[in-house]
Amino acid sequence: MKFQGLPSEMHVGAADLTLLSPCQLINSCICMCCHRAGPSFLVCASDHIICPACSIPGGGEAPTFAWCPGCHRRARVTPGNIPSAAFAKLVFLCSCGFQGSLTAMREHLLDETAHDANRECSALARSPPSHPTSSYESSHIRDLCRTIAVREIERARVSSFTVGSMNELKQDMATLERDFEKKIEEINERLTVIDQNRISELEEIKDQLSKSKASITKDIAGLGTKVANQVATATKGYFWFDFEKLLKKFSEKTTTPNVTSEWQYKVIAAICFGAVLRLEKINDTDFIGVLVAPKNKIRTGFAWPVSRRITLGVIDRNGCDVMRKSYDYVYQSPQGVGAGFVQFMETQLVYSRQCLVQGKLCVTLEVGGVEA
Repeated sequence: MKFQGLPSEMHVGAADLTLLSPCQLINSCICMCCHRAGPSFLVCASDHIICPACSIPGGGEAPTFAWCPGCHRRARVTPGNIPSAAFAKLVFLCSCGFQGSLTAMREHLLDETAHDANRECSALARSPPSHPTSSYESSHIRDLCRTIAVREIERARVSSFTVGSMNELKQDMATLERDFEKKIEEINERLTVIDQNRISELEEIKDQLSKSKASITKDIAGLGTKVANQVATATKGYFWFDFEKLLKKFSEKTTTPNVTSEWQYKVIAAICFGAVLRLEKINDTDFIGVLVAPKNKIRTGFAWPVSRRITLGVIDRNGCDVMRKSYDYVYQSPQGVGAGFVQFMETQLVYSRQCLVQGKLCVTLEVGGVEA
């Protein structure tokens, strides 16, 4: 176990010690990157332990974000701390066999001769001696010192390289952040231009729609006038009566011999005509009657009295005449009395000649001048 961030009185350098005291708390502060334990550490959301030297804090004494080697990205971290006193109470074993606290271990490691002698004695104690070991030669001690110096220089070089790499990584991240902000500014400028162009296009579309609406309104007004004139001057009209509903009502009647539909109105030959359908039983035969008359439901400003030839008809679902009858009549006012044919056609012809369309019967009314 190696250490980082300990107070100076417990600093043991790069020594790799073995923990003899049972302590699970120490295992929770070992950095996953450098495998060193210390009183200060950071914990990311994925429970990775990171020492301050292996992280790149986001700034401040208690950073919110830092570089996590386990996640390979900047991650939100939570600072952790174990009192240095907890480390001072633990007992460790040196590679040379010396046991003691970190404070004692530091004093032991500073005494390099004693440290190397203890390591040699520990090795000799585990194997039979092959030569006298009562004392060390000065040349052997110098070799040991030289070895320790080389190791310290190598550790310092590695530490320097690590710090340099961290600084370079910080600079690279700062450069990336600046480039990212610049890209965002460029995108915002492009979006602004796009929004301005879109507003111009929308205004142009609104202007075109406004012009089209005015033109269509004018066309509709002209078309309405044209249609009204055509309707007013048409000499033939079509009336659709709900025959099945009227027939059902007729079959339910027991007190009166006939039933009449409601009046329907249309402007034909510049006169408002009303038409009504009538069902009546005459001599045990059911007949359909059709009556028409001028009505002032729709004012046309026509001059009265007038003489007209009225032609009534019933057509089948193909538009062919099933029955057609005419008569001449003089109308004295726009509120004339109904006239027509009470026995226009037998009811059974409606079904035998397939005159119904969805239960409705079409009656035609044609208005013409009186023949001389």
